[in-house]
Amino acid sequence: MKNTLETLRIEIDACDAELMKILKKRFSVAHKIGKIKAKKGLPVRDVKREKLVIEDRVKRGEKYGLSPKLIKALWSSIFKEAYAHQQNNERL
Repeated sequence: MKNTLETLRIEIDACDAELMKILKKRFSVAHKIGKIKAKKGLPVRDVKREKLVIEDRVKRGEKYGLSPKLIKALWSSIFKEAYAHQQNNERL
């Protein structure tokens, strides 16, 4: 495939679509976790777990050449969105 601006943008669009599918799947699992937390009377936010996950994702991201700043910001946003929906017991 020729690397023109148009073809590369099409490739980016395809990557973005895959990211959205993965996020949808992740949020679906987070919704199930929220239901379990609610049944058990657990708080929505688990700061200890959040810290461990972010540290792990930063390490994994480094293997792909991704900056720790990006990984921290991305996962913080993902957690924030998941917590907001869990708090309201909404489907993501």
